[in-house]
Amino acid sequence: HKLKQYCEAYGDCNVPQGRGYSAEQKKLARWVMTQRIKNGRGELSRRRIDRLNEIGFVWDFRAHGWESLFHAYVKSLEEPHHPKTDELVKWINFQRAQWRRGALTKDREKRLRAVGFTWDSWEEKYSQLCAFVESNRGMSTSLYTTNRRLYYFLRNQRAKHRSGTLSAEKQILLEAIDLLHPIGNQNEVT
Repeated sequence: HKLKQYCEAYGDCNVPQGRGYSAEQKKLARWVMTQRIKNGRGELSRRRIDRLNEIGFVWDFRAHGWESLFHAYVKSLEEPHHPKTDELVKWINFQRAQWRRGALTKDREKRLRAVGFTWDSWEEKYSQLCAFVESNRGMSTSLYTTNRRLYYFLRNQRAKHRSGTLSAEKQILLEAIDLLHPIGNQNEVT
């Protein structure tokens, strides 16, 4: 069976479709989608369901995608110096947006909270900044050359402070790590 061959070759049964794929792969992707639809309607035989389950068929592709990215997020927490993929960053931002709109399921919110998910990207960047300061204390380490995103975040916070638009809460947090005002060379952290 072609799906079984695909699974063995790629390690999963999630056949992508769209531009850039061969006509044969598109046909297989449509067949996979049809199996999911028929299963949802109760139209598949027990034998077919069992055979597909044996090769690791994913019935709920969206739930599987969420699980996969959730595990990637947990792994990124365990390995903080490992860069996040664009796909993971989009997923993180989507979880935050879903949460703000009240559209994130309670189960997913609970699981994200359990691993320390930050609901505010400012909070996450501040945490990274604290870790950077702690690991580079006493050194003249340039944030600009080691972590440009964090450098621009700090620069933006300092500009907001100067213009009076930085909240009092954020000002207190940045003052606590002595980073609200530039010290010496503007690119240095400590």
